[in-house]
Amino acid sequence: MTYAQRTLTYGRDDEHMIYEMSVISQYEDGSVFNCVTMETMTAEDVVNLPPTQPLPFCGGGERAVIRDLKRNAKAALKNGKTENLAPLVEW
Repeated sequence: MTYAQRTLTYGRDDEHMIYEMSVISQYEDGSVFNCVTMETMTAEDVVNLPPTQPLPFCGGGERAVIRDLKRNAKAALKNGKTENLAPLVEW
């Protein structure tokens, strides 16, 4: 079970969360939870997202968010887990 799936089942998991942008949360195993659609994605799913995947409530910053999610997911797949590798973005 991924951290995103655990969040869906048991509630918010700040201890393992490494990235949060709008309604998207990413965890150290690279998995992602969307709190609006209540959907989860594994790190493998995230890496395979198209660069123009619509993400609700990202205010037009979908490409930047997807780039950040993919960067973290690739590192998690390579190393088993990761910390946030995305640069700080001022929206």
